Amino acid sequence: MNNSFEPKKPGIKTESAMERQISFVLAHPGMSAWLKTALSDALHRDPISVLNDLEILNLILRNRSEMLIAEKYSSHDPR
Repeated sequence: MNNSFEPKKPGIKTESAMERQISFVLAHPGMSAWLKTALSDALHRDPISVLNDLEILNLILRNRSEMLIAEKYSSHDPR
């Protein structure tokens, strides 16, 4: 009997689950070409570099998007 069982860490998916998610996004007609390209490119990169780039992209694009949305909706006076 093999006693080397290691429980899965919370939030960590199995490789087959990740492969299904990747395949789903790449095949889905409603997903943007930008997302599909970024995902495809990331698969061949160092995972630490990918995580670093994701953090930077998330910070910059989230802040920019929130600013643009706030500007758009604050300029429309509902009165």
